[in-house]
Amino acid sequence: MPISTETAALEARLHSLVDERLFKAYWDAVAHFNTTDLVLCLDESAEVDPVAVYVRERLLNAPDIPEALRSKIAKPARDVAGRLSSTDAAFWFVPIFADGEMAYAAIRAKYIGPSGNA
Repeated sequence: MPISTETAALEARLHSLVDERLFKAYWDAVAHFNTTDLVLCLDESAEVDPVAVYVRERLLNAPDIPEALRSKIAKPARDVAGRLSSTDAAFWFVPIFADGEMAYAAIRAKYIGPSGNA
């Protein structure tokens, strides 16, 4: 099934936000929450600290979470991100664009070391 132009544009917007800053936020949150089962939300309209991190299970239990998001993140990202090696992790990434559009993706992350992430 071909991907629509609109879907391809949304994917391109999402992928343009996946960078070292996002991976650093993820690995810092892994250390803080002591879990890799996380959801990173990036709000493009936030001027200060646009990335918020949530433990997926806690977010699922939040009463005000949109049903579309709840159904998307029902499974851990590692279950939908494809085959992971022993040094890989996966997290849900939910960007909320300045125009109000939202996307979802399971992002694979590999810890390289103290000086970098991938």
